[in-house]
Amino acid sequence: MSLAVAAARILTVKALDGATTAGKRVFDSEVDPRDLLGPNAEPTIVVMAERGKRNGAGRELFGSDQSVELAIELFVAKATKVSGKTPDDEVFEVEYPATDAAHENRLRRLAYEIDTTLAGSLSPWGDLWRLFVVCGTSGEESHWDRGADAHQGRRFNFMRLVYRVDILSDPARGAPLEPAWERLISLMEADAELAMIGKDWRSLITTPDLPTWRLQMQALGLTYAELSAIGLAPFLDHQPTNEAEAAGLVEAVLDPDAIVIDAVP
Repeated sequence: MSLAVAAARILTVKALDGATTAGKRVFDSEVDPRDLLGPNAEPTIVVMAERGKRNGAGRELFGSDQSVELAIELFVAKATKVSGKTPDDEVFEVEYPATDAAHENRLRRLAYEIDTTLAGSLSPWGDLWRLFVVCGTSGEESHWDRGADAHQGRRFNFMRLVYRVDILSDPARGAPLEPAWERLISLMEADAELAMIGKDWRSLITTPDLPTWRLQMQALGLTYAELSAIGLAPFLDHQPTNEAEAAGLVEAVLDPDAIVIDAVP
């Protein structure tokens, strides 16, 4: 329903990839993430966008602000070790044994890593995440759930973080990319996994190149007749279609020396 929702999800995955003690085990929208634990059962992160809503007023529906439930699921299924360094440069290693209490602590540690990474990462993906995820949704609470289960004879513990956030609106179709979207799609096009999606999105958003009045009609959700009635449509001899523009006067500019008229051929 929204490119902006997909963008927020992709940015979350890329911002967390390799930035926490889950390492590269960050996955996008896995339906049954229990299978991702694998034979080594390393800590695992799964990101998905579940539900959302648009705050449209009147007909200005598709370009309106929107909020989304951004869910991040964490899984731990065995004893793990974490290394670190004190302010005095003392290197240490801590083991979290395979108990429910230790898994609880390990999940809380990983959740803290996620929060601080999204809030303060200087990576291109993390920095752009904070531009697309505008703020927490007013009147809505983010929440978490904690539980345990067993799969194929292995017990695992999990935590589910749900961020209710407001995100950027979708870009206008047929217009040049706005700076935030240009940054995102440039990052995607430079990424081996996302290059073709980035290419597709750039084409989808920027073509065809629409005139200003068509963009205004799209943004306001008006019919051609309504746009004409408020003086924003060009003076055409008949209503244009998606297949062909109509002939007529598009723009008249008055200046002290002459009248300049642009016409649709």
